[in-house]
Formats: sequence, C-alpha cells, structure tokens
Amino acid sequence: MGLLALDITSTGVVMSADSQAVELRDGQIDVLAMPGQRSKKHIVVRTAIDFTGVIGYVGTETLEGIDTRAWLERYSTERPDEELAEFCEGLGAALSSVWITAKLDIVLWIFVAGVVNGDPRFWHINNTTGLHDDWTYKAPTAEFSVVNDLDLNYVARDLAPGQSKDDLLATRMYSFRNGALVPGAFVFDGSPGRFAPCRAACRRARAAASRRPRPASPSRPRARKATRPRPTTRATTR
Repeated sequence: MGLLALDITSTGVVMSADSQAVELRDGQIDVLAMPGQRSKKHIVVRTAIDFTGVIGYVGTETLEGIDTRAWLERYSTERPDEELAEFCEGLGAALSSVWITAKLDIVLWIFVAGVVNGDPRFWHINNTTGLHDDWTYKAPTAEFSVVNDLDLNYVARDLAPGQSKDDLLATRMYSFRNGALVPGAFVFDGSPGRFAPCRAACRRARAAASRRPRPASPSRPRARKATRPRPTTRATTR
C-alpha cells in the first residue's frame, strides 16, 4: 500500500510504514517490483544530542543513486550533535538541493517523531502541493516545507487554559497518515500541509461487524435416553 502512519499519546510515539515500495507522482501511485526482496524497511532510528526517535519516509525510493533509507541514515548519522529543529530544517534544505539539481518530479513525505527530554515531538518534511479529488498527489515542488506539526498545529490549538501538554496528551491520541492514501486510508481526514486527528471509525467498525458470521447461539445439552449396556462377547479358542 505504501502508507506511513504515526500515533502520538502521553506514553510515547508509534510509527509504522508499509513494506511495499511505491513512488508518488502527479496523479499516480507506482508500485515498484522488489526482486529478491519480500519487504523493505522505511524507518530509520535516530539518537542525537537532544532527541531519540525515528524517521519514516514514503514516496521516493532512491536519492542520488542510493536507497532513500540509506541516504537518510547517512544524513542522520553524520549529524549527531544537531538539535531537532536544526536537523529538520537542514534536512529540508538538503532535499530541496537534491530535487533542484536532479530536476525530480516525485513526491517525498518524511515524518520525524520521538521525544526530547521525555516530551513527544513530531515534525514533517515534504514537497507536496496538494491532493487531487481521488486523493493522489498533484505535481510536487522542488522546495521542501518543514513543519513542527504537533506543537504548532495541534498542541497550541487544543490546550485549555492552565493545561499542560502532558495533561492534553493524556486525554487524546493524535494520528497522522500520509503516502499512498488510497484505498485504505479514507477513514482518516487530513491535508498535506496540516493533518487532522483520526476520527473514530465506529460506523465502519459496525459495518465490519455486521458482515461477520454470527456465532451459533448456545443451546442446552439434550438429555440422552438411558440404554441398557449391551453384553460383550469375546472370541475364544478351544
């Protein structure tokens, strides 16, 4: 499917990524063959001076002649002393340089999520310009945007007077999805520049439950009629 997913709660962050390799272009989702591979990892672990977390990506499978995962891993490993904001801003600038130099026409979504001194953080980096009506992407730009999404677009919006970020996250879960949004992600609302939290899928759950076969209703065990034991015979030889 090529879907990148992230859930954030008071206990931490959980990121997952589909193992299928896809490329996201204007109005199309190209599923790539992976000869000799059954799956592909789209998440890189980052441990830095102030940040512990993960970097996930979807949409572009190679950068400058190497696997995108290897490119991101190398970029992260070479910058262990950069704080989270500096790292994300620098990554966006580096990707813009690659796109401008190579004149690429492909979409790339990157999630950077984890904790800074125990505080959950989420930034996203992408070059999208919007979605078509069928939820495929419009032609991308070469300039990547870098957004401190959780704190600026959600925590700042949802905090009640006197409420801390920890208190807020204890009351809700923020879910973010991007990549190949069709067909499986229609249960989530969102847009490339700013994600909306996942809405409850109660109606879909009820629909799914209604299609499940109903279990047989328990019945009382029937009493068996008493029968006389039959005489047993043994074969004997004389």
